[in-house]
Amino acid sequence: MIEFQIQLLRKNITDKFSHIIADNSNDPKVRKVISDLCKSSNVSYVSIPVNTYFRNKSHGAAMHWVYKNVIKKRNNLYFGFLDHDIFPTESYSILNRVKNNIYGRVIHSYMPNGYNEIITKEFPYWSLWAGFYFLKSDLMYHENVYGFNFDPKSFQKGSYLDTGGGLWDVLMSKIEYPGELATYSAVKFRESEVSNIKTDYYEKVDDWVHFVNISNWYETPNAKEKNDFIVKLLTELRDK
Repeated sequence: MIEFQIQLLRKNITDKFSHIIADNSNDPKVRKVISDLCKSSNVSYVSIPVNTYFRNKSHGAAMHWVYKNVIKKRNNLYFGFLDHDIFPTESYSILNRVKNNIYGRVIHSYMPNGYNEIITKEFPYWSLWAGFYFLKSDLMYHENVYGFNFDPKSFQKGSYLDTGGGLWDVLMSKIEYPGELATYSAVKFRESEVSNIKTDYYEKVDDWVHFVNISNWYETPNAKEKNDFIVKLLTELRDK
């Protein structure tokens, strides 16, 4: 998947950019494979220290480490985070879509009874999905790196923001709510006996495709069929 991402970013992103693979794998053999791929593809590679957190907390810790040790030291005008399983499908400029100095898929808080569809004075909380997340650097560079985190964040009455929500106090609460930035839809590509977003769908985020649960942390019926579909689609996108 990382090899496809390298190829599709180079093919489709029209902005000048540096692609850095930040490896949060917990298997040394996997790290070696990814490091070798980056070396052969002439892509920068950093190895995140292994942490003992789980899923979203591990993701948030990895993002914070990368921000502190890589992004802030580079001092670029913009920076962003991509999950390893999201790919541009067309010629695409991120910078042309920046609004309020941010860009990404806007998400609201989650409630005990589900997703909060509407921003209100009582529940004004929103963030950017951590897998597709772009900022102008000076929104954050003045903040003490130990004064925030990229973890999920809880609020009153059981509401919470997913990974990246820890920036609410230092960043998102100070930015005018932008409404929708990147468009979002879920596309069903097969049927299975489970048939949910983690098993039989991929997500469209503007002109990008994101494959949910590609690491199979949620057990997927006939995972080979799903993986074969993904590889076929990405190969067609790369070669068209």
